[in-house]
Amino acid sequence: MLHRRRQEVLDKLLDPLAGGVFAGDPEELALEETLPRLARAAAQPLPLWRGLWRQRTARARMCTLQGGLQQLPQRLARDLDVRLGAPVTALRRDGEGWRLRTREGWTRAERVVLALPADAAAELLHPLAPEMADICRRIPYAPLAVVSTLLDGEAMDRPLPGYGALHPSGEGALTLGHLTVSNIYPHVCPAGTRLVTSFIGGRRHPESLESSDAALLDGLNAELEKLFGMRGKPLAQYLARWPQALPQGTGLQRRLRGAAAPWSGRGLHLCANWLDGASLPDCLGKGRRLAKQLAARASGFA
Repeated sequence: MLHRRRQEVLDKLLDPLAGGVFAGDPEELALEETLPRLARAAAQPLPLWRGLWRQRTARARMCTLQGGLQQLPQRLARDLDVRLGAPVTALRRDGEGWRLRTREGWTRAERVVLALPADAAAELLHPLAPEMADICRRIPYAPLAVVSTLLDGEAMDRPLPGYGALHPSGEGALTLGHLTVSNIYPHVCPAGTRLVTSFIGGRRHPESLESSDAALLDGLNAELEKLFGMRGKPLAQYLARWPQALPQGTGLQRRLRGAAAPWSGRGLHLCANWLDGASLPDCLGKGRRLAKQLAARASGFA
């Protein structure tokens, strides 16, 4: 009985969460890196639901910005010295500070924050910290094809209620899940229409992205028709491919924290979505904490 209940938790909770939210493989992901609240609940000598209840916090609120989330970095950039088209190609220690090389030459900095993909960080770190570079290079990513489908408001017989749904792998669906964007953010759609975003691929099915755009859209539309009663052709569809869509939280992150700790005291910091959470709230939170920490040190209070 206990084994069956554990299998049900894996199949009906962890599997769709891993596949739909993280586009990952539950056999590969580390629970404490991807679902820390669930990990804390599972560690308690209580039924899982009671442990989760004790871990409850204020309900998360979904929100966006008028004009799209790109407005956030655009607004932040107004107060910064942003240099576009100037990738850093080398990073060197220079006394108590650092030197960074771009196509414009060498620039000196007191502190450096690496906020870039893991493989790019590995290239910069390799001459300085080979162990950190090796860990960064091995952090896996999940590939995704993301499709936005705009429909007439009456074009689905069985539209998804609420935020959407995730598919357990046992269902054999093409997609990992769907977001009913028009339910979450009605203002982003023309009146009388419905917008659905679907996710295809992930760690367990990277071969899906080898299909052509036409084949992916045909397969998706057949699934939308079968599952939700879509009728007729969509008003519009947009497909985007992301070969490195989501970094995966595995046991590598724990090792990376240990390897990175001595370097923070020398002014080299990691602040990226492949460490300590990949979501936008996670990234905003750790960015804010690091900014406060660096500001305090610059002011002589830390």
